[in-house]
Amino acid sequence: CIPQLANILLLLLLVYAMFSVLAVNLFGTTKYGERLGPTANFNTWVKAMQLCYQMVTGDEWMTIMADCSVQPPFCMEKFDRENFALIGHEWPFGDREDYYFGDCGSTTAPYFFMAFKIVCEAIMLNL
Repeated sequence: CIPQLANILLLLLLVYAMFSVLAVNLFGTTKYGERLGPTANFNTWVKAMQLCYQMVTGDEWMTIMADCSVQPPFCMEKFDRENFALIGHEWPFGDREDYYFGDCGSTTAPYFFMAFKIVCEAIMLNL
């Protein structure tokens, strides 16, 4: 009984790790929202692992999904001089080049979260 449980827990850990890496790449720079913030974010792999565990337990995962789906005009697609001028601010980074990323979420967020919930809950059913 113990080896089978260990196999399932190892599989669950592997799935969490894979989804955490994907989440850091997709949502690592996403603007904080209603639930996504200092205590729940995808900024680092460790934080993403914690948030994956939190979401599997059902703790406001739909709100996190909505926060990860944020799109313009509620975020900046790219941090560059042009976008800062549009909102009436000066470029605060001096002579630095423009960044090629922004703080918007991804339109694939619902697919990511649904796939995550289905896969993880299917594994949990085997416990």
